[in-house]
Amino acid sequence: MHFNSDDGDEGEKPICQECGAAFVNMEDLTAHFEKCNIRKKKLVNERSIYMKGFDGKINVSAVKDALLQFGKVEKLHIDKEWDRYAIALFESSEQASAAVKNGKVQIGNATINIEQARMKNNEYNFQSPEIQVEDVLLELQKSETTTILEQMELIMGTFGICNETRSLRLKICRFLEKQFARYFNAEIRCRLFGSSISGLGTKYADVDINFIVGPLSGICTAVHSTQRRELGNVPLAILIQEKLTFEEYSDLSKEVRQDLVYRILYDIHTRIGSISHVRSIGKTKCPVVRFLYNGELQCELSIGNIFSEKKAQFLTDITNSENNILHKILFTLRLWAQTHGIFGTNSSNKPGAFKSYAFSLLFIAFLQESKLMGPITFRGNEFIEDWVTDYIHPILQIIPTNETLIAIIRGFFVYICQKIKENSVVSLRDSKIYDWEEFWINAATIDARITEKFEKSFINVQDPLELSHNVCASVGRPVIGLLRRKAMLSLSKLKFVSVNLSSVFDLSQISQNGNDTDHSTTNMELQLTLVPELSPTKVLEAVNTVFEDILKLDLIHEQTNKRHKLESKALQGFSCYFSTCETWIGRRTIKREIQKKFKDLEIKDVERMVSSTIQRNSLGWDGKNNDPLLEFRVETLYDPDTGILSLQFRRNMGDTKKINDIFHFFQQFFEKDNCQILRNVLSLPLSPAGPMSEEAASPNAMEID
Repeated sequence: MHFNSDDGDEGEKPICQECGAAFVNMEDLTAHFEKCNIRKKKLVNERSIYMKGFDGKINVSAVKDALLQFGKVEKLHIDKEWDRYAIALFESSEQASAAVKNGKVQIGNATINIEQARMKNNEYNFQSPEIQVEDVLLELQKSETTTILEQMELIMGTFGICNETRSLRLKICRFLEKQFARYFNAEIRCRLFGSSISGLGTKYADVDINFIVGPLSGICTAVHSTQRRELGNVPLAILIQEKLTFEEYSDLSKEVRQDLVYRILYDIHTRIGSISHVRSIGKTKCPVVRFLYNGELQCELSIGNIFSEKKAQFLTDITNSENNILHKILFTLRLWAQTHGIFGTNSSNKPGAFKSYAFSLLFIAFLQESKLMGPITFRGNEFIEDWVTDYIHPILQIIPTNETLIAIIRGFFVYICQKIKENSVVSLRDSKIYDWEEFWINAATIDARITEKFEKSFINVQDPLELSHNVCASVGRPVIGLLRRKAMLSLSKLKFVSVNLSSVFDLSQISQNGNDTDHSTTNMELQLTLVPELSPTKVLEAVNTVFEDILKLDLIHEQTNKRHKLESKALQGFSCYFSTCETWIGRRTIKREIQKKFKDLEIKDVERMVSSTIQRNSLGWDGKNNDPLLEFRVETLYDPDTGILSLQFRRNMGDTKKINDIFHFFQQFFEKDNCQILRNVLSLPLSPAGPMSEEAASPNAMEID
C-alpha cells in the first residue's frame, strides 16, 4: 500500500500498489488490500512452477512424488489436450523458489525442466479503432466541390471494407478451416457473413464467421464402433488421430460444440499464436466463440448460425439497386449513426444501443413508407427453423442527383422523428406500421411463436424473416432519444447547407438562419390558477391532452421522464415535444369560422378543429415528410393545496424566432379567460372572464395571425 498525490486534491489518496485502485481513506484501502484479486493472483503465482518436457501421458502421482523433495504440492494442473506441460502449486513461495532454482527433475526416463510460472493475463482491453466525425469531415474536405454520390463513394472507399480488407477476412476463414480440419472427418466450412459480405460495415467492423460442419461428399462416415469417452472430453491428441465424424458432431449438444470449438481455438492460440483472447460467449441463441486475430481484428465464430447468414444476405439483396446507389446511401447513414453514438461507444452502453442490422431494417421500412420500394414477396419454398426465407425483391432504379440523394437522407431522418413511436410495430413483410393491438391480433393468426416470443419494447421492428424476433428489443430509451435528436439536428443543418455530406455529419454548430444574434428569451414560466384538490395526475394528463390532441404537437417519449411526487401532495412531470406544422399561427380567423358553423361545440373541440384545419391547409404538409420545426421541454407542476399549476418551458432545438413565437402563443392560450382551455379539458366550471379575457389580453400575449 502507498499514497499518491493528485494535483488539486487536499492531501494524498491511498492507492493499492498491486492493482492501482485509489481509495478515500486508509480504512477503505486496508479492507480492499486483503481482497485484492491482483494481489491474490501474484501470491498464487509465487507459489507456482511450470514444468515441460514430458514424454507421453503425464502421470499425476509420479509428478507429485518427484516434487516432494521441495515440498508438498497443493494442486497440479496438467495439459489435458496434449500432455505437454504441468503447473504445480506449492504450499509456500519458498518451496516453489527451491524447485525453480534446481531447474529440473527426473521423472522416469524423462528430464523435466522447471521454471517460474507466469501469471495469466485475463484482461480483455481490446477496443476496435473508432471512426470519429472529425475523420469523416477531414476526408470530405477533399471533395467539397464534387457531387453527393462522389462524396459517398469517397467515404465508402476510405472507411468501408475494401478488397484488401475483405481478402484478409477470407484469409482468416481459410486458416481456420485448415486448423479445424485436423480434428474432423467431415467437410469444414468457415463462411463470412454480415458486413464482411454486404460491404455496409466499416473496415474495423468485427469479422462474423459461421462455422459449418457437413458430411463429406460421396463418403459415408459411420460412427466409430469402439467405445470412446464422452466426445466433449476427448483430448485433442486423441481427436487428431480418431477424427470426429459429421454424425458424431451432429449428436453433440450446443454447449459441447461450443466447448469443443473453444478448446481448438485456444489450442491454436497456444501453439501458433496468431489468435489470442479466446472467449466463449454465453447466453446467446447460437453458440459463439470470440477471439482476436493478430491483435487487430475481433472475430466472432458462430457455430451453425445459418439464420444470421440468411439475414445478412437478405439485407444485401433488398438494398440492391442499379450501380449500388442504395448501398452507398445506407453505408453513409450507418456511418452517420456510428459516429454519433447510435451503435454505442463502449462495452458499457453497447448492450442498449442499436444493432446495425436493426438500423438497416429501419431504412428499408422508410423506403417502403415513401413508396421507393414496394412490398417484398415471400414465396414459401425455403425454410429455416420453419420460417419462410425465400423472397422476390425488386431492383430499384434511383437517379443519383444531389437533390434525390439528399431528399432520401432527409426523408429517412423525418421518418425516424415522426413515424417510429411507442406502441407500434414496424413490419417490413407487410410494408406497414401496426398499432400494437392490431399487430398482436394479427400475429395470433399467423404463427403462435410470434405471440410467445416477440418482446415488446420502446421501439418494435419485426424481423422480416424470423417473425417472432423484435430486432429492437434490447434498444434502450436513451438511445432512441439520441437517434431522434441527432436526426433532428441533421435536418436543421440540411435546411441551410444541402450540397455537401459534411452538413449531415457535422452537428457541432447548427445555424439558426441568422437568428443566433437574437437574444430574446427562449425560456418561459406560466403560473396558472385552477382550483385546489384536483387529482394531480389528471391535471398533468390534461396538459398533455392540450399539447398532443388539441395543438397537434408530437410527444417525444424517450425524453419524457416519469412523474415525481414531491414531499407535499404536488406532482411534477417532465415532457418533451416537437412540431412539424405551425399550428399556433393564423388561428383566430379559422376559429371564428368554426364557431359560426358549430355553435354548440366545446372550446376544446373548436381548438382541436382549428389545429387540424391548419395542418390540412399548410402548404406541403402531408403528415409524412415535413421536417421538425422546433423542439421544446415543459416541466409541469401542480399543487393541489393551492390549485396553482406551473408550466416551465425551455427550448431544445429550433429557430429562435419560432421558439419565441410559440412560447408567447402558449402564454395567451393557457391564460386566456382564466385557463378556459384547461378547465374545459378537466370538465371544470368556467370562471368569469378575468383580466386575461379576449377584451383585455395580457400585454405580453400576442395572437399570431
